[in-house]
Amino acid sequence: MKKTCFPLLLFVCGTIFAQTLEISDGICGLRYESGKLLLLDRAGEPVFRIGNYRFVWSPPVAVLTEVEKIDGKNLRLHYKTEKGDPEKVAVSAVCSLTGRGMKLSYDVRADGVKTGGCMQDIVLLNGTVKSQIRKTGYWKRPLKNGVPFEIRGHYMKQFNGKNQNFWLLKNGPVNWSGKNTEHAGLTPGKEKGRFAGELEFIAAEKNTDHHLLSASLLNRAFVLETATPREYNLWEKGSPEFTLSVREATGKDRSGTLKISVRDYDGREIFREQKSLKFKAGESRAFHYTLPPMERGIYFVEASLFSGGKEYFTRTNLAVLPPYRFRSLETSPVGMAAYPERKSAYGLMRRLGVRFLRYGNNAETLPEYGMVSFFACHAPPKIYNGAKDAKTVEKWVSAIEKQKNPVFEFGNEIGWKKSREQQEFLIRCYASWVREIRKALDDRGLKHVKLITFGIQPDYSGTIMEMMRREGVFPCMDGLTLHPGRGYYTADDRKGGWTYLGIIRKAKKLFASYGYGDREIHMTEVYACTHPNDPWKDSYRQAAENTVLSIAFAYAEKNVKTMMFYKLHQGTTADPNGYQARDNGVMPENAEYDFGLLMRDDSPKPSFLAFAAAAEALDGAGFLRELSIPGTNVQGLEFDTPQGKLAILYDRTDGTNLAKLSPRFRTPDFRHKEAWEEHWKTSAEHVFKASGADVTVIDSIGRRKTVPVRNGKVSLVMNGAPLMVYGLDLE
Repeated sequence: MKKTCFPLLLFVCGTIFAQTLEISDGICGLRYESGKLLLLDRAGEPVFRIGNYRFVWSPPVAVLTEVEKIDGKNLRLHYKTEKGDPEKVAVSAVCSLTGRGMKLSYDVRADGVKTGGCMQDIVLLNGTVKSQIRKTGYWKRPLKNGVPFEIRGHYMKQFNGKNQNFWLLKNGPVNWSGKNTEHAGLTPGKEKGRFAGELEFIAAEKNTDHHLLSASLLNRAFVLETATPREYNLWEKGSPEFTLSVREATGKDRSGTLKISVRDYDGREIFREQKSLKFKAGESRAFHYTLPPMERGIYFVEASLFSGGKEYFTRTNLAVLPPYRFRSLETSPVGMAAYPERKSAYGLMRRLGVRFLRYGNNAETLPEYGMVSFFACHAPPKIYNGAKDAKTVEKWVSAIEKQKNPVFEFGNEIGWKKSREQQEFLIRCYASWVREIRKALDDRGLKHVKLITFGIQPDYSGTIMEMMRREGVFPCMDGLTLHPGRGYYTADDRKGGWTYLGIIRKAKKLFASYGYGDREIHMTEVYACTHPNDPWKDSYRQAAENTVLSIAFAYAEKNVKTMMFYKLHQGTTADPNGYQARDNGVMPENAEYDFGLLMRDDSPKPSFLAFAAAAEALDGAGFLRELSIPGTNVQGLEFDTPQGKLAILYDRTDGTNLAKLSPRFRTPDFRHKEAWEEHWKTSAEHVFKASGADVTVIDSIGRRKTVPVRNGKVSLVMNGAPLMVYGLDLE
């Protein structure tokens, strides 16, 4: 008798569950056997196993128990709740073949359970390798002029299988990933305690580039990218050059018009090209350009391709920064608050004149790079209590001893955006820890390690400092830490509030009134944020000018020991650099992404050059006096330097409120000017005494020129931008 084989089936309450089943759409497949759900490549080879769903921040685990076939493209996943109440916590999901890969769609009931840290088991099989996160972004023009900005494309993670790759479209915190887990974020539904979420994997060929894949998913016809032979697009001399690659992304024959425009800091278009192009489906073409040489400065590059009624464009900056050897770093207050921990970044900061680092191993950074590393950590939001907390303090102190850190910055912006009651509690907590830290340092023989406060911000400085005084914080501290945040005012504004110089002087005065006027002042976050078209933030040109002033006043203000710029690169700590520089994070709605001295592609902003220019000019400088030129609105600072007396001058005819310079101030239509456009309304000629044959004038980005002196006088055209001038006689 002929034997007939049937798949093994289980019948439960009218529902059919298969112990073994498989579905495929020719792109990829799913197989459930022996209680395991596998993703298959198109050849039927396992790529990874889809396992349990974990809440992580709470005890429950949803264990995959059964799989139900809905149809030829969809499976329903059934879970059993363990380590939790199944009446309150339940997970179900649909696993679908989408025609471009696989997607998991979750339906979660979680009553009284933390859902923010949910993770999905994705267990790698058959030699599959998981990549670092890749990040794509695309340039966009604002609707009503203003400065273009980048928007997010995709955050993606590659699962490199035997025959095929699968790209996970990553949502939520990019760092939440384990060897065999991926964050599976949930969003609240309309029903209380009900949540939804998804993970989607896109199938692709082994050599697929993530930029091309992202563009195709967004139906963007072209990918435009620039590249240079120099890291950070930075030359020491000569002619900057770049290569533009243009790639068709959607697999269609297309034509378009390519336009290249390059401007210098003065707004001159030093190069322009336009040509018609035809592309076959998937074709890539590269174009190389060499630009005119310059001694020092910056070029702004834009490449646009117009095709099918749409514009695709990209931007980058190229800069020339000649070598300079700092001779007096030991007297410099200049530092960096945040930076990637890689050798090229340390080398770049050394060229910028950075002396202090907010964190790091001083036993390494000082001898190798000449930079002094502090120790910094967050303060626990609880009262110090017992042996467990003593171990935490011991851990910190041991690290400081091992790393030879000379300064301990304890805490960060405590009480920021908190109620008065919350601030009072947090400062009581802070004080309890400070006393124990001070004792631990002294007992360990580390009395030379300076303990400094957390960074205090402008809008709550007075109240928070008074709380610290009442709780007895200051007697334990060797110095005060400030984060003199600045809004739309120039760095020399003295009003207080969200100003740079204003908050420094306000805090110093208050600190002195407590009897600590001789203590050190450390500024571990100083910035010139360039969030585009945001009236509270700087334009690229304003940021350069304010960077010069921020460094200059750090040199000028008594007892200020450090000024650490926040920060070197774009992005945030929660969204760090990807596997390469051009995979930095992007989020146009969040200004936290725009504090860097470098662009997202790690090319220099004008403020990068300004930082170097100010650090060079003030190398070995001693402050002499503040300047106010009679009969004019010219103000500034005078220093004694190894190169002679240096005056940093600016004309405040237009005031210190930068946003008011825009006719659309305090409107939704506010727009910044481009980096090469002058934003000051008033320029005037001023005559100064000078004793030599000429004077040397350096602008905000370090470009130098010589101006002749006639009959003991020199004429300088000035506006609100600072000029660094050698050779004036201002007595």
